Amino acid sequence: MPELAVVEVSGSIPYPVVTVFELLSDYSRVNSVIDGLEALSPLDQNCGVGARFTARFRIAGRSHTLELKLEEARRAELVTWTGLGGSDRSVAFHLAAAGEKTSLRIVTRYPPAAGLAGFLARPVVASTVREHAERTLGLLREGGWRL
Repeated sequence: MPELAVVEVSGSIPYPVVTVFELLSDYSRVNSVIDGLEALSPLDQNCGVGARFTARFRIAGRSHTLELKLEEARRAELVTWTGLGGSDRSVAFHLAAAGEKTSLRIVTRYPPAAGLAGFLARPVVASTVREHAERTLGLLREGGWRL
């Protein structure tokens, strides 16, 4: 199996770490801050760690559906969402308190595209993933989700 591609972005969020953690681990609110995530619907009764969801994303103008799992949720420290069904995709939100603010590092892992066309597309895919992560930081900073 090829090594996963990794994209990382970091930034400061002007809200307390517990507030940011609760937002990123709450399936009913997380789509307001993850750029491209249009909907997240539970597949079972559990909504905590281990819960499975159907996610609908809009990326590069196309709609994609993926099953996700809330893999980890360590209060005020880490939230990890992973893909299901053979998907090696994941996004981890590493949080740390920085006074009244939150230091956040977003780490996205995904399988690189295969073949020559996939190889040639890798820089574009990485750039798109980075743009979505940067916009996610922006959405968190703006605080419109607090309304």
